[in-house]
Amino acid sequence: MATAKKSNYTPEETLEIVSAWGHSQDSGISTNGLTIEQLVAKFENKWEPKQLIAKLSHEGVYKAKPKTKNGKKAVRKDALSDAIGVLCSMSEPDAVSLEKSNKGALLLIISTIEEMQKSLTFYEAEADETEEAEEVAQ
Repeated sequence: MATAKKSNYTPEETLEIVSAWGHSQDSGISTNGLTIEQLVAKFENKWEPKQLIAKLSHEGVYKAKPKTKNGKKAVRKDALSDAIGVLCSMSEPDAVSLEKSNKGALLLIISTIEEMQKSLTFYEAEADETEEAEEVAQ
């Protein structure tokens, strides 16, 4: 005989939690402007933050923040390949083909291109100063 799983929330509590939260527009903040901590306080610390996050996720109204190993904002490979395509004036099919590359390699390519652009800007500015100095000297 199978036993029914006991829920930590009554149907009324679930409805109240979901309606207080609304629907998540952005990770961690509800459409009603509440944070999880504020929601916990609203229910007088009856549940822990992780319990409410789990319940809201189960109900489909909470979206977790994308996580990365180093804590930085998650960037998709298609966005990286698009950025490289723009920086290098590539055709769309060529840029799309970069998506098959390693994410670390794509990040390295972008940082190298950006460094080269900075160096080029520096040398152009230095050349302009040299030309101005030569004009003044004449």
